[in-house]
Amino acid sequence: QRRVHGEVRFTARGRMKVLELLTACQEIVSSFNPLQATVDSHAEQSVAEFENVSDAMFVKQVFYGCFRYKKFLKVFISALLYKFKGSTQRSDSNLFTIFAYLAIFRLDELGLDEFRRFVISQEPTKMQVFLSFLFNVDTLENWCREEWCKSYDHVYIDEQIIGGIKRRIEDIQELLNEIESKASGKKMETEKEAPQPTQFEPFNLTKPRPRLVPEPIPIPKGVKSRPVPSNLFNTTLQDIEKQKQKRREEVKQETKKKYAEEKDGRFNLRSDSRPSKFAEVKAQIEKERQDQLKFDMKHTNPVPNFAATPAEVKLNVAAILREDAVYKKKQEQEAQIIKAYEEELRDTTEYERWQNDMRKADEEAKRELIEKRKLEMEMARQEAIEAFQQKIKENQLIATHMRELTKEQLEQAELEKIQEVQEKQKLVEMIVEQRQIIAVKKEEVILLNQKTREELKAEMAELIARKKEQDAIEQKEREELIRQIRALEKVPIARTKHFDPTVTPGHGLLEEMSLIELQERLAMNKVREAERVEEIRIRNLDRKNQFQEDIKEKIKSISRVRAAASKENASRRQQKVQQEEAQRKTVEAIREKGLMEVQQKIIEKKQRRKAEEEKLARELKEIKLQRQFMSANQAAIEEKAWKQLELGAEREIKNRQEKRLLEQAKYEVVKATEQKIAVYNKKQVEAQTAAFHADYAKRVSAIQDDNDAVLREQQELKQAITRAQREHEVIQKKVVEKRQPYSTKMKEASLRRGKRVQQTTQMLSHSAGSQGEGSLDLAAGAYSSGDELMADSVSFQPQTTTAVGV
Repeated sequence: QRRVHGEVRFTARGRMKVLELLTACQEIVSSFNPLQATVDSHAEQSVAEFENVSDAMFVKQVFYGCFRYKKFLKVFISALLYKFKGSTQRSDSNLFTIFAYLAIFRLDELGLDEFRRFVISQEPTKMQVFLSFLFNVDTLENWCREEWCKSYDHVYIDEQIIGGIKRRIEDIQELLNEIESKASGKKMETEKEAPQPTQFEPFNLTKPRPRLVPEPIPIPKGVKSRPVPSNLFNTTLQDIEKQKQKRREEVKQETKKKYAEEKDGRFNLRSDSRPSKFAEVKAQIEKERQDQLKFDMKHTNPVPNFAATPAEVKLNVAAILREDAVYKKKQEQEAQIIKAYEEELRDTTEYERWQNDMRKADEEAKRELIEKRKLEMEMARQEAIEAFQQKIKENQLIATHMRELTKEQLEQAELEKIQEVQEKQKLVEMIVEQRQIIAVKKEEVILLNQKTREELKAEMAELIARKKEQDAIEQKEREELIRQIRALEKVPIARTKHFDPTVTPGHGLLEEMSLIELQERLAMNKVREAERVEEIRIRNLDRKNQFQEDIKEKIKSISRVRAAASKENASRRQQKVQQEEAQRKTVEAIREKGLMEVQQKIIEKKQRRKAEEEKLARELKEIKLQRQFMSANQAAIEEKAWKQLELGAEREIKNRQEKRLLEQAKYEVVKATEQKIAVYNKKQVEAQTAAFHADYAKRVSAIQDDNDAVLREQQELKQAITRAQREHEVIQKKVVEKRQPYSTKMKEASLRRGKRVQQTTQMLSHSAGSQGEGSLDLAAGAYSSGDELMADSVSFQPQTTTAVGV
């Protein structure tokens, strides 16, 4: 067994057989009455006589599961009994409930082999009906899903319940086939045996006669040995060693002579005197071989230094524009800060710096408080150890008392159990009588249902006969309508019409034209569209080139800003590292100081406790001796006890006073340290403020210079765009005049008429006074000037006047 998430998971059976376990589960489920006992008490009473703990735990878990999922399993059992009325019985509902709980909720823990043993122990007919209903997804969705979703989440039902059953269908199919074969009385169709290959038999041929083997040639077995050497028995071991030594010397001399002759006769080559890299190459090759043999190295190659060579990042247009937008946003924010400072004469940087400093101070105070808490916890740990030892002694006394109380409770429980058994026997007798009454009522209900079924059957037959007559009448009407439609379709209709592409349709619509005219106009529009597309393409190319130039300028600006930002970030990182190092040293100092204080307090406390224990031991010893050798009266004893109380109170007062003095000294030390830190922080803040103002003024001047350069570049760019636009308008005007000469001539004639009208108007207004003369001179002077913009405005004015005159 395994305990997972508060419940015991079972993996194997106990000492009881499978059938006995199922019978025990049925009894505990069927005998439960919530009005007479609780779930836990009923489970404990039912498994009290079990010898094996594993079997008892299995039965209890099945009972708890059936009670927990009672509503869920009730829907399933009701659907099963309703669908298979003829092959199931109501008396088997508890058995089906147990199997449904095991198959749906505990099959993964129980295992397929153990579940198979449970299934085989029952009647095949029952199990075939149960398994075919449970492991059929369509049946569960049609009969059970809707009722389950009323009590449970539909996601849980679809994914965990029905989905889990769907995943187990393949694993359970073999068991289902076996149960079906047993229930039907037919053996399962075994796989056909593979056909045996053809056995070859040799032909009955005439066997040849065995060849006669010639007789072997006789080999002489005589051995001719050499004669015994004459000096075999005349030499000794010393002579043999001398001969070996002599032979070694001869071989050595011959070898020396051979190599000496080779050395003397060797050619003297000039290549030997030339400089060679043989030694270096040899050393390099040996080094490479040795490096390959170093298997225990952490890195075969040294780690590259990425900081030495900066990485080249190729930015695309989107990245450039994003970064440029970020820098512009920062510039706008800084400009707003400067503007706010100029308008309001107020700078928030000092407040923000003070705020950051105060936050750091709060963090340091918090860190000190944490260290203090740690030290206090260490002291509390020592006190807890002592309290734990004292608690053990108290628990031993309580345990003795609890044993006696438990014994009495067990005796009382035995008496209650006997009374409960007697009550249950009476209840069983009453239930048996009620079941007999139910059987009679059941037969009456069956007879009533049969009578109702016969009446419904007669009504259905009458309705079916009426429906057939009505369908026959409707079919005749449909056939008559179809014959009329087919007769109308057979009448011929003339649909011929001639088409002339040069003739206007004449529908009375605006802008009507013939097909030929439409084709010509389409061709003209295509030519005009092609010219427009070419013009747009040229304009887009110009815009693209201008955009690329802008991107290059932005890249240069970004590179300058990045270089400045990298320097600033480097200085900021260095400053941050220094601050972290100082903070780390401060924390270590505080921790060491606290540890020393705690250690000192623990030592002092141990010494005081030891002194008190020794003192108490002496006092107890004195009391014991006094009781042995003296018989003091009651008054003397009370006086001594009172003195002991006074001494204890005096010790407590002294201890409290010493504790208060230590706390006051510690408070004074902490207060002095805080004052020193405050003075130091104030100096640091003043120095940082001065450095920030200098750096801020420097950055503001640099930003103003960059802004002036950017404004000049933008002004030049706008002027270039204006000149290009004017040149483009002139070119477009010439192209329009060339493309539409008729409209150009009409515009020129209109201009001439307008000028004549204007001159006539000026002459008429000349007599009206000096005011009109001044306006006329002003118009004439504007027209005679060389400014192109004023000339354009004056040239368009006569056209408007002409339109009004017409």
